[in-house]
Amino acid sequence: VMLTYRDWRAVIACCLPLTFGTFFGYWFMEVLQIGLTVATLPVMVLAVGIGVDYAYYIYNRVPYYMGEGLTVS
Repeated sequence: VMLTYRDWRAVIACCLPLTFGTFFGYWFMEVLQIGLTVATLPVMVLAVGIGVDYAYYIYNRVPYYMGEGLTVS
């Protein structure tokens, strides 16, 4: 993220929610006593991967639409 945007705010905006989401996912698996196995690991990786892609997309689209005169809401 830092290499792409060269902005520390982009790192926080894209990576902090993913970090919390990953820890929440591991916590949820612990509460439900679901182990991290070969079957469950791809699910976590897929969820984090989709989150990264979506964070990049949102971070790229917000300035574009704000430049068009639209608001965030």
